[in-house]
Order: sequence, then structure tokens, then C-alpha cells
Amino acid sequence: MTPETCKYNAANDEEVVYTPTGAARSFGFARGATVTVFKGNTAVKVTPEWLTKHKLTNTPHFALRADAHGKITAMQEIYHP
Repeated sequence: MTPETCKYNAANDEEVVYTPTGAARSFGFARGATVTVFKGNTAVKVTPEWLTKHKLTNTPHFALRADAHGKITAMQEIYHP
């Protein structure tokens, strides 16, 4: 994953610019971590194993929480058409 910042136009929320803020990193998933992926307007909770084989239909940007050991404890896809 590559860390990014996100800027958007308040008048048009589909006008979004993602800018990398650092080098790509690998993360592990903490036991019991939850990943939320959106399918249209519906949020679907999935396990990390499912995510590794899934092709996302929209842009693959995520907000995540990591613990002190660099393991993801929660992650949610940022919907952007």
C-alpha cells in the first residue's frame, strides 16, 4: 500500500486528487481485523483472505487503522466513482 493524502472540491465531491505521501509499504492483518468494502451503496464486511483475491470495482483507496506493530486492525474502502 502507498500512503496518500486526499483533496477534493467541495462543490463537486467527485473531483478528487490523491497524492502519494511516502513509499509503498507492506502491512499484515491483525487477528480479527475487519475490512469493509463497498458494493454500490452497500457496505459488505469481508475477511482479509477474501480481499486478497477480490477485484475492486471502483478505485482501491482505503482508510485504515494500524496497531503499534504495523498490523491493520480495521480498514474501509473509500468509495470514489
